[in-house]
Amino acid sequence: VGFKTVIYIDIHENAVQTVQVLKETLQIGPDIILQGDADVLKKYLQEENISPELLIATDLIEHIYDLELFFEDILAINPSLHMLFTTASNPYNPILKRKLRKMMLHCEYEKENNFLSLRKQYIQEKFPETAEEQVIDWAKKTRGLRYQDIKEAIENQKFPTDLDAYNTCNPVDGSWAERILAIKVYRDILLKYEYELRVKKLYYPLQGDEKIKILLKKTLNMLIFLGGKVGIILSPVILLSCEKANK
Repeated sequence: VGFKTVIYIDIHENAVQTVQVLKETLQIGPDIILQGDADVLKKYLQEENISPELLIATDLIEHIYDLELFFEDILAINPSLHMLFTTASNPYNPILKRKLRKMMLHCEYEKENNFLSLRKQYIQEKFPETAEEQVIDWAKKTRGLRYQDIKEAIENQKFPTDLDAYNTCNPVDGSWAERILAIKVYRDILLKYEYELRVKKLYYPLQGDEKIKILLKKTLNMLIFLGGKVGIILSPVILLSCEKANK
């Protein structure tokens, strides 16, 4: 469709291998395939003297541990980079929010090696002489922190104060479990870089489902389309378009 060069990057090995298989099978795909984080991407771009104009990311923004650091790293590559993020963590959709919050509670309290138990184990290892009740209290207060930040928070007695009742992350790597954030949070961070944020509603995919489900999705898509700005309440996915304010 006219792009000069397409670079694919993902931190997960399985995702990278999948893209490689798809490219070999379909005989079409990204020009460059990398595995790693923003530092890997920056190093490659510097070595190849490439200045990308567009970043497209799916199922990423809601998992980033530190958004301020993420945007700092990404915009160091190109201060005028146009960024597009799709996310299912739509803060406007009440049904979707309830579903995602139920999943977050499962990650925090119920699943095997749940996040609360992982934080508790880590605190017991780092502070072995601490009473059980205190360990449990610290484990609760450090929800939303990865291991290295948990230790620092306890030593300085500074715990997260702006965390809502559901958002939680894997303390091993800091990956959030489908974190739901108010759009204002994204806007405030991007404003520091003189970026504007536009939020667009997206629609239900119609492939591969039973006829009844497809009919239901078509109906919902029509309501989303006809609903104007209010239609975003029904959207299963939203698009966050981030662009330099003067462009």
